Amino acid sequence: MKYYQTRYTPEHERGSTLIGVLILLSLAILVTSSALSSASLDVRSMFEAEKRSVQYYRAEDSLGRSVSWLRNNSNSLVSPFSRTNFYTAFDRTTPSVGSNDTSLFSVPSKIKRQGTTQSVILTNSALISAGYFPTTINPNTGASFNPLTQFASATLGNDIVRVTLVDAIATDPTKDYGDPDSGNAAPQTDFYPVYRVDSMDSIDRGAHVFSYVVGNLVSSSGTGFYGQNLASFSQSCDSYISNNGAYSATTKRANCPIGSNSTLQIHQSTKIYGTASTNGAINGSTPYGGKVCADFTSNCPTPGTSCAGSSCAVPVLPTYQPWNTYCPTNQGNTTISSNTTLSVAGNSASQKCWNSVTISNNTVLSLNTTTNDYFIDTLTFQNNSNSQLSIVPSPITGTINLYVRTITGNTINGNQAFNSANKPYQFRIHYLGTNALTINGNSQIKAFITAPYASVTFSGSNEFYGGIKALSLTTTGSAGLHFDESGDVPTLSDTQYTTRGLVERYR
Repeated sequence: MKYYQTRYTPEHERGSTLIGVLILLSLAILVTSSALSSASLDVRSMFEAEKRSVQYYRAEDSLGRSVSWLRNNSNSLVSPFSRTNFYTAFDRTTPSVGSNDTSLFSVPSKIKRQGTTQSVILTNSALISAGYFPTTINPNTGASFNPLTQFASATLGNDIVRVTLVDAIATDPTKDYGDPDSGNAAPQTDFYPVYRVDSMDSIDRGAHVFSYVVGNLVSSSGTGFYGQNLASFSQSCDSYISNNGAYSATTKRANCPIGSNSTLQIHQSTKIYGTASTNGAINGSTPYGGKVCADFTSNCPTPGTSCAGSSCAVPVLPTYQPWNTYCPTNQGNTTISSNTTLSVAGNSASQKCWNSVTISNNTVLSLNTTTNDYFIDTLTFQNNSNSQLSIVPSPITGTINLYVRTITGNTINGNQAFNSANKPYQFRIHYLGTNALTINGNSQIKAFITAPYASVTFSGSNEFYGGIKALSLTTTGSAGLHFDESGDVPTLSDTQYTTRGLVERYR
């Protein structure tokens, strides 16, 4: 027979098992809670990472669309950066935030709106401070373009975008003499823009990406005699280098370039010693069909280069700002009743602009200022031969730029405007009117004439030295054309953009 004895458990040990169970249960709960918390944190981290990725993708998309907009509208944004327009549109400063850049997010810049402390900004959001960009001109079509409104209405994705002009750098720094407002000479170089493009969810938080965009200028040169809509030649043309000496039978060269964006025609008895190019067609039907010659050998056995069609690279007209941009005010009317030298003391409208200048009979008006340009809305010669405009640049190596919108009688006569003692490129006439202009007389003319909005006819028996670019150009008469290779200025026609240094940040 077996006997069983019940083990006696002391009272102080009776709750230890329960406590152990509770401890194990607590540990299990703690481990489970920690695991759940870790899993929740992982989920939140994944959510935030995905959220940031989406925000970055959106910001990058808007930035890419903005750069594409700059590229698609490149030729409509280039005109303010020409040597003719830059200091009229902008001022150069030390890096600073513009007075119109007052939002929580701002960008210092070296370029400001001319005469103000405002930065040059394009934006698609009212949350960014007031934008500004000068109205521009498409050099190919002559159409006015408002970058500010065009950018604001463009499809640029879902994010806030701003484009800031942070700098503009001279293509040839040795020919940027500083702001003419400070008494410096007008620049003889164009300027390429440097933009900063910012794209962001918000001006103070979220994904933010930015990149610098550099505009590489596209310039065309070499078309000494050019008519955009028509170029018709009944006068022979050759060339010379005025910096090497005066034109003569021994210094003449076969480098006269003529061109058009439409019809180009050479009279059958006319020879062009140089090149001919057009985006349109060369009219060879009678009485046209003249020759383009590579040299001066009799009967032109060696043809010069001719190019026609849409693939032919033809320079375009230079672009200008509206007249009121140059001269919002003026110093009124001036009548020259005795021989007078008219100087321009500064670059303000009250110093460089006149409503009208009238040259009386038997009177010579001399222009001498080369550091600032002349702007005369209406220029009148009271007598075809005895009212004269003389060019006397100071210093003697300088260039005089005359801007004029109306010439009474719509004629420039070689007996009136003369530049006999200087090189052709030292006298540049920028005719910004729309009335057809005739150049005639029996005295030689030395000048470069640009008429982007008007037809120009060169006739008479006077020799022309320099170059002419116009909306349309027709040459007739018995004289000759002599292109000055020393003075042709490249025409700024487009900009090619490249991006530099993409930066991403999360705020």
